[in-house]
Amino acid sequence: MGTYSVLIPANTAEVVLSMWGAGGAGTSVTNTQSSSNALMYPGGSGAYVSCPVNAPAGSTITLIVGGGGAIAGFNQKTANPIGGGGF
Repeated sequence: MGTYSVLIPANTAEVVLSMWGAGGAGTSVTNTQSSSNALMYPGGSGAYVSCPVNAPAGSTITLIVGGGGAIAGFNQKTANPIGGGGF
């Protein structure tokens, strides 16, 4: 997690950014309706995107890197969001 800057080298007009998002965390909830100890809810997969970006030589691209979802507490029905990435 954090902010990162990339200086575009000489003789460059375009770069292709390929980014993968972090997956979400899951949670578990006590199942009072059966003999099972807990129901497990896995987090979602992270996204993937790839795109060309106009980037003249000498310019700077700033990437803001977020984190994956935080694990929820036991019996908490919603996970704690983290996220926050982008460029």
